[in-house]
Amino acid sequence: MGTPQIAVPALSGLLDLPEFDVTAVVSQPDRPAGRGRKMTKPPVAGAALDAGVRLLQPEALKDARSELESLVPQLIVVMAYGRILPRWLLSLPALGPYNLHASLLPAYRGAAPLNAAIRNGDQWSGISLMGMEPEMDAGPVFFQHKLELANDETVGTLHDRTALLGRRVIVELAARLQGVGWGYHPQDDSKATFAPKIEAMDRAVDWTLDAREVDRQVRSLTPVPGARSRLGSDWIRIHQGRPLPDPVTADPGTIIAASADGIDVACGDGRYRIVVLQMPGRKAQPVAEFLRGADAGIGRRFDRPSD
Repeated sequence: MGTPQIAVPALSGLLDLPEFDVTAVVSQPDRPAGRGRKMTKPPVAGAALDAGVRLLQPEALKDARSELESLVPQLIVVMAYGRILPRWLLSLPALGPYNLHASLLPAYRGAAPLNAAIRNGDQWSGISLMGMEPEMDAGPVFFQHKLELANDETVGTLHDRTALLGRRVIVELAARLQGVGWGYHPQDDSKATFAPKIEAMDRAVDWTLDAREVDRQVRSLTPVPGARSRLGSDWIRIHQGRPLPDPVTADPGTIIAASADGIDVACGDGRYRIVVLQMPGRKAQPVAEFLRGADAGIGRRFDRPSD
């Protein structure tokens, strides 16, 4: 059971290992995507069809209950399916349901753990293999694998590394089911933190933050859904930049310098240099290219979320 691209390598691992007989894949329904809002199949669903595996895409799991029960599954493996599983489904598999969650639980239960790890400046992220309970991401943890975050890590690069790690976790799950075994431990709920779904307001850059925090905010949203800031009536999308420690006296959000090297914006402490940006209706471009046909806007101010 899974939906986005991050879960595809885990599915591939299940399909490639002789220990597993994948009888069905459950994914979210096709949704409109892109500028044309064309109905698009989720990556996991597409991978299942390519592999010739039976695919279920119920709008609600209750709509597929009889079909799922008829499969009499020994095992259910979940990664980023996108919905909390009901008790009747959790109780179906004789060997129990397992979930691959992209954080070092109990940190960052919820929909956006990778974004949260980068935004909070964590040194480590990873995957936890856990048993499943009706409460979101609260089941016992069997094992965890860590990934060290680079200083320039984006949610895109961390996503890809985590996806590949998911396949490794599947190999270890196979070993456990063959009797190699390992213990588990319950999560300490008092240490649980949460990473809810990214909303539109979360994409707005908060220039009152320290420049290093602004950098983390941008990287936690790159390449999608993308960090942005409003300049006049335009929403400018920020694809790449870097923090600079130079002290500034201008109000946060004020453009204080511009050159081929980048556009410097005052932060609560320090400045953030925008290197690649995107204007509405245009493609992303380096600042040097942008400045050839546009006013640098020195002295203008990006809005803050509270403005």
